[in-house]
Amino acid sequence: MTRHNVIKSISIDRTPAAVLATLSDPKQLPKWLFFNITHVQPGPDGGGWEFHAAQEQGILNIFPLTDNHGVNYEILLPDQNWFIPIRIIPNEDGTTILLPLIHGKNLTNGQFTRRVASTVRELGLLKRLIEG
Repeated sequence: MTRHNVIKSISIDRTPAAVLATLSDPKQLPKWLFFNITHVQPGPDGGGWEFHAAQEQGILNIFPLTDNHGVNYEILLPDQNWFIPIRIIPNEDGTTILLPLIHGKNLTNGQFTRRVASTVRELGLLKRLIEG
């Protein structure tokens, strides 16, 4: 099976610091991120953030990068883990967000195509949230 990696991007009319503030705030995730997250609360023993989604729950760790360059998310589920790197790049009108999507071995081509389409919708929600 051929695997393709894709980078999706969107421009946001806000400063990199404003974009990073939203991306680093776990309470903003239900407003834009996939998994249909319905609830976020501090994790047990101060370890990340516990989240509840429509069909599962897990732990989310957020690692903001220095100098407003992005944020890494680590999502820990009972049966799988996800690493999501988001990069923030200043542009003439504010900020460009880059989100690479890796076609992992556990995804069919159809599942990956749906994941890419979902990411495009999520980035649109994120743009509306930040520019609000």
